[in-house]
Amino acid sequence: MEQVAMRIRICLVVPCFAALTAGAEPLYTLTILPEWLQASAINNAGQMTGVMPVPGGSHAFFFTNGDVRDLGALGGARSFGYGLSDNGMVTGDVAPANRPGHAFLYAGGTMSDLGTLPGGSSSIGLGVNDTGQITGSATTAADRTHAMLAGYGGMRDLGTLGGDFSYGIGINDAGHVVGASTFGGDASRYHAFFYRDGVMTDLGDFGGVGSFAQGINDRDQVIGAVVDTAQVARSFLYTDGTVTMLGDFGGRYTGTWDINNLGQVVGYSTFNDDINSRHGFLYTDGKLLDLNGLIDPALGWTVATALGINDAQQILGYACRTSDVCRPVRLDPITPPAVPEPGALAMLLAGVIICVGANTAKKKQDRKR
Repeated sequence: MEQVAMRIRICLVVPCFAALTAGAEPLYTLTILPEWLQASAINNAGQMTGVMPVPGGSHAFFFTNGDVRDLGALGGARSFGYGLSDNGMVTGDVAPANRPGHAFLYAGGTMSDLGTLPGGSSSIGLGVNDTGQITGSATTAADRTHAMLAGYGGMRDLGTLGGDFSYGIGINDAGHVVGASTFGGDASRYHAFFYRDGVMTDLGDFGGVGSFAQGINDRDQVIGAVVDTAQVARSFLYTDGTVTMLGDFGGRYTGTWDINNLGQVVGYSTFNDDINSRHGFLYTDGKLLDLNGLIDPALGWTVATALGINDAQQILGYACRTSDVCRPVRLDPITPPAVPEPGALAMLLAGVIICVGANTAKKKQDRKR
């Protein structure tokens, strides 16, 4: 197995601004990450993965506590990190020896090639949970792409909803998988699916012409998007059979990228038909919030998309100063100051009134003397 090739120490600068007041929306500081990191996922420890340039190619990386670790490429020139578990395992794809890419698992300092389905030539890992189970897709002997579930016991074909193609994207710690699958002869029509205990369930089109699922949390809440006849995409949150449309900023395109165990969702939405008009959003407590309204505008950065959110409510995204100056960023929530309970506040005010009253009475007695 290839050893870790490089470690780089990065100092992060975190600009700060005024803290929250009671009843205000959440506010965030903004950390600008190195421009040569293309980050794709963040976990509950604030660690990240993605891809970084190296001489002659690009390699998956693992970012933790300011260190960037090159995960290598098993002797090849290319690897990419897509999924990251809370205990620091990474999955993605790697292409050693100039052959088609294979899904990999990086754990305990070692990258392992997960191979592909019997007779297939390629695979890719997109999500990984804390037990080392991986979902993504792989080619079959018939040269079809199917959703797969892989781990230390090999790779399993999850099948389809009746069509030729499927792919898994999100997986939770129970091993439940979500993604999308064709369901008939039309290879362009997909439905979101939920896979559990060997059964792939069609989640339907939610009133559109197609749908796909993008992520799942440990509460089995599912996020994704619905596409209508005008090819307008709308984001949804699926909870216990109930579908909630998340809304948008008025434009044609919207997409969800991640959901945490608090049920908070991040993604992007446009303001018009131009994809470049997109802003990153946070969906929380039934409200769709523009992330650019939650950071200090004096910083001069516009958050264009949000790719990940963890249970500490840290958000991974991309922000731009101009159209050609864009960087990966991390948004860290500002902890609001403690607010006394109503009863304690009333007692405090009563105490002040009593003290003032007592001092006033004492002064009156002194004047009489």
